[in-house]
Amino acid sequence: MKIVYNWLKDFVEVTATPDELASRLALSGTNIGGIETGTHGAVIDAEVSSNRPDCLGHYGIAREVGAVYKLPLKPVSPKPQENTAAKASDAVRVEIQSPELCGSSGMRSTPSITTKYAIIALSFAAPSPRKKFAPSTASSARSTLAFA
Repeated sequence: MKIVYNWLKDFVEVTATPDELASRLALSGTNIGGIETGTHGAVIDAEVSSNRPDCLGHYGIAREVGAVYKLPLKPVSPKPQENTAAKASDAVRVEIQSPELCGSSGMRSTPSITTKYAIIALSFAAPSPRKKFAPSTASSARSTLAFA
């Protein structure tokens, strides 16, 4: 996984050079494949093992850097702007062919995210098939579909 050194500074106030940081991460158990220079500065190639999903992403590595250097982690609180004039129904059309099987549905579109595609999340709630057999244990089944 490629870690941009300058982006780590958004999450933790590390003052070590990229080489020093890579060396300390290697000593703490993170495999380092090397250091490259990219358009955003130094890029550390970290090999995250399957037993360390907490280190996936820049924030996870920043948490590890904070632990190694005993530095506080900056809190992340994204606040995307919501366009109240835009409707999700303008972006996609949903047809429920069996309304008796779908108790409720909801949809949210986030076209303000700058990706190649807008992300649309659909949520459906269906009555539990156990409802007819054991009303006391009935619960609704929820599923969420996300696609781009």
